[in-house]
Amino acid sequence: TLKWVNYNIPGDKMDKIKQTLLHYNDLDHEVIKLTNTAYLIDNNYIIKQYDDFNMLIKNIKIFNLLYQEGIPVSKIIKTKDEKDYITLDDTYYFMYEKLKGESIKEIKDGSSLDYLMGETIALLHVALKNIESKEEFYHNSLLGELSGWIKESFENSNYKYICYKTISISQA
Repeated sequence: TLKWVNYNIPGDKMDKIKQTLLHYNDLDHEVIKLTNTAYLIDNNYIIKQYDDFNMLIKNIKIFNLLYQEGIPVSKIIKTKDEKDYITLDDTYYFMYEKLKGESIKEIKDGSSLDYLMGETIALLHVALKNIESKEEFYHNSLLGELSGWIKESFENSNYKYICYKTISISQA
């Protein structure tokens, strides 16, 4: 039996998660809605929902490539028939392990944690550089977007909260 902790889940969504779990194992689980497209299962797994098949495949590929590079990413859980994902009514689902750990609330200056985080981010950058040739990533410039479509969107909607005379945005 499923124990639904967050009752803000519509009946049709509950049915989809039940159907999804049947592809992995039995239905004896505690399910918590994290977002409209993510569900925590027994505090150990996450089921992620996608409407865009290409995005699903890309994310699964990135998970696997980062894992091959030694980055501590979640392990994708295979279905009973050894697939990475399932399809239900033009919607796609895959399950992965929830990484162990806890949220960091505060980092004190000079702690070993700040050094470890910097080291981990550096390793992630190296891994992403290594897999660039295997997967196309979206490259963007925040400053470029601020001075481009975001500024244009604000101007077109007559948004009054930004004074363009006092704030100048330059591209790096």
